[in-house]
Formats: sequence, C-alpha cells, structure tokens
Amino acid sequence: MTKRFFIIMFGALLLTACSNATKDTNNETTSTTTNVQENDQQEVNLEFTQEKYYIETGDDTTIYYYAELENTSNIPAVLYSFDLAAEDKDGNVLGAQMGGSSYPHIVNPGEKTYISNTLFIEEPIKQENIAKVYCVPEYDKASEEYVGVNVENPVLKEDEYKMYTVTGKLVNSTDEEFDASYAAVLLDENNQMVAVLSGYADSLKKGQPKPFETYEYLPEAVKGKVKSVKVISCKH
Repeated sequence: MTKRFFIIMFGALLLTACSNATKDTNNETTSTTTNVQENDQQEVNLEFTQEKYYIETGDDTTIYYYAELENTSNIPAVLYSFDLAAEDKDGNVLGAQMGGSSYPHIVNPGEKTYISNTLFIEEPIKQENIAKVYCVPEYDKASEEYVGVNVENPVLKEDEYKMYTVTGKLVNSTDEEFDASYAAVLLDENNQMVAVLSGYADSLKKGQPKPFETYEYLPEAVKGKVKSVKVISCKH
C-alpha cells in the first residue's frame, strides 16, 4: 500500500509540473505576440521642421519650394512623393504639381529628409494674390533599411547668373554596389535652410570615391543668403 501511495503522489507531482510548464510557455508566447502586434500597430509620422518658398513672376509664375521633415516616430519611414499646390485667399487652387522626390527617401527615427520642387503657373500672378503654398507628403513604414553614403569635400560655388553649383565626392563603405541619391542643403549664416539642390550618382563601388556635381538656377531672393552647404547621401 505504501508503494502504491508513492506512485500516486509521484504521478500527481508530474501532472502539476507539466501544468506549470505549459502555463509559463503560454504566458511567454502571449507576451511575445503582444509585442509584435504593438510594433505592427505603430504609426509613422513625419513633421515639417522648415519650409521655404520663393515666387517669381514675369510672363508666367514660378514658385520654388523647399522643406525639411523630421521622422518623429520610433520606426523608419519611407517618403514616396508629395504634392505641391498654391491657393488664393478664397481657397481656389492656382496651380498644382503632383509627384516629387525626397532626399533621402528612407528616414530613420529622429533623422531628417529634404524635398524640393518647382511649381509653374502659366499666367502672371502677383505675390500678394498667392495666400498659401503647401505640400502634402505621402509616406509609410519603411520596408528596407537606410544605407548611408559618406560625402567628402563638398564645395559650394555661385556664379554671376545665379547658378549654384555643389561638387564633392561620394564614398560607398559597404560591400554592395548601388546607385545613390543626394541632397545639397544650402544654409544661411544661422545654419537655417535656404534652398535644396539634389542629384543622383550611378554605380557606387566599394571604397571608390565618385565625384559629383549638381547645379541649379535659384531665385533672386536667395542671392547673398547662402553661406554654407550640407550634403546628405544614401542608397537610392
């Protein structure tokens, strides 16, 4: 009888241990699943930190637009495109430009991206009749990682025709060959954005510096304000 008692007690202990192990495992699985769901439910958010636009009117109207956006969320974002528009004081759309690009297009948490676009309106419009110029960005969670490119010796030049040129070298420090895009952010004496130039470079090989040059006409209002340049580059 004593032997039978010990067998029964041993079986009960085994059942209790198995029950506890199953319970602990279920708790861990539930916790992990909850964390994954929380990550999936996180929303990405880009906020405008700087905006600049310049209006030139002659036989038609040209609006030069530049902006800086910061990723204020906890996950990487991808900025697909943006729409640019201008309105009068009554809310009537004077012109719109669909599409556009950002540099870099992948934005890590706490980092910034820059956009530039030009809106052409085929009629002369006085600046005081343009009440609002705005951009509507389209972005989402990034499905790929940001791959940065080193920038060496950036140099800014301005000629008598208001053409601004930025030169330098791009260096790929990874083992992969890829194309790159870059933004040359023109800064004033307070390191605030004045305008943005952009460009592409094909086939960056590991460790081989690739020279780049980007140039663009900028409006009269920019002249004399640019004091320095910051160049950001990444895999495109």
